[in-house]
Amino acid sequence: MISCIRFYPFAETIEYFKSEHTLLRNIELDNEVTIELSSKNIITPKFITIKGKLDNIHKTRIILQDIEKNNLREVFMNFNNR
Repeated sequence: MISCIRFYPFAETIEYFKSEHTLLRNIELDNEVTIELSSKNIITPKFITIKGKLDNIHKTRIILQDIEKNNLREVFMNFNNR
């Protein structure tokens, strides 16, 4: 059965994923899911839609959250080292 969830990362993470197409493509292939970046207007928050089998979706969500956590950690460390 195909399921679908939305993941609402920070705007910086969305921009990072837009620039890293090969990263998202590799995650899709490894976990057998479909990842779509939203292209909604400015008023609504941007999100990532993950479609696939339930177990694969949650594995993918965890991977995306880990990437976001690492990116935010790097930004925080660079900000504090000024």
